[in-house]
Amino acid sequence: MKKFPLYGIGGCKGWAYWLLLFYGLLFVASLIASYIRNEEPVIPAFAFYIPALILWACMPVAVVIDEENGRLRWIVGFGRILTGGKPLTEYVRAECDETHTRRVKLLSMKTHTFVELYQPEAFCEEMNRAIKNNKQD
Repeated sequence: MKKFPLYGIGGCKGWAYWLLLFYGLLFVASLIASYIRNEEPVIPAFAFYIPALILWACMPVAVVIDEENGRLRWIVGFGRILTGGKPLTEYVRAECDETHTRRVKLLSMKTHTFVELYQPEAFCEEMNRAIKNNKQD
């Protein structure tokens, strides 16, 4: 299994990243407001911090090429949980994006996915080799 860490807080900054950022800012704003009004900040903390923590835990932190099981898997839960992933047979190839230095385009049979990695060239080489080896089996 080869592990490649994602770039940024949640790899590609999709809807979950912006929602987490919004929850974080709302949490800080509610703490400031409760301090100004001399109230206990316990209820706003539970209302805003718990969902943000759940969203943050669901964000992937790394991509794993699992050649033994023939799957592309994701590490989530602050780096502690390894997902089931998708079979490598569903992917056609991985290629580096021309416009972004860290972005990789994963082409599957039906769709494509963009992933931002610290080592995009190494990931593309390993992913394409794993796809090729998996198709030969």
